[in-house]
Amino acid sequence: MSGVIGMVYWLATMTDESQKAELKKQMVGAYFAAWRQDLGKAKELLGKPEYRLTAILVLSCYIAALARLRYPDTDSEREVYTTMLREYSGLKEYEWIDLRFFYQWRSSDHIDKRYRKALEGLENYEQIQKILIKSFGDNDQLAKGQEKDKYKKPAEVVQAVRANQTEGLNQENFEQKLQLFSVGEILYRIVRCNAVHETSFPLINRGQDANGNLLYKEWHIITSDFLYTTVENILSKYEGECMAEGEWPHAYRQ
Repeated sequence: MSGVIGMVYWLATMTDESQKAELKKQMVGAYFAAWRQDLGKAKELLGKPEYRLTAILVLSCYIAALARLRYPDTDSEREVYTTMLREYSGLKEYEWIDLRFFYQWRSSDHIDKRYRKALEGLENYEQIQKILIKSFGDNDQLAKGQEKDKYKKPAEVVQAVRANQTEGLNQENFEQKLQLFSVGEILYRIVRCNAVHETSFPLINRGQDANGNLLYKEWHIITSDFLYTTVENILSKYEGECMAEGEWPHAYRQ
């Protein structure tokens, strides 16, 4: 730490702008190198069954920390979190709609009051659910089907509802609320929030084999490996932008 403080002091007293810019880049690079060390430790934890859930908690919080750093002027943590996923992860899956969650959210024990209230803002739920079941299959059919059948691009879902729209269905309300059922929203609301506030991991089934060894079954698209890739991608893009502009992470704007 004393070395970093010394570099900061040196940077503040330098007058040669080219040298100053180069030193600043080195410091930004060192900052992200420290992040990568931490990410490496999280990966090690993922490989140890007794610490896998801890690693998932850590990774979900890394996204929150990087998002807050990138978007310091936005008050909503949910908004900066989902924006970071959309703009920096490079994974379009976070935009997909989880059809099984759409069908089952009312009976879920893992939704907090705020999220439930937001979901209840969707009008004509029963009508829309019938349309989606007709278009894509019911929950049992999806459970037995392939992974790609369980998640749909928002445009596909919107088109299915438009094509089967019945009288009185509020299309505008539906399209505004649809993103609440996205994979990105689920990562923040159910994975991250439950891990942090409830020490609960709803998307993972835990058990033991005959010898007492921990076993995990990850049944959702948001697996531990997928989460690790997410953080790795976010870090890579964010670092690339800051290095290209020679700007501090907390001050980078675009």
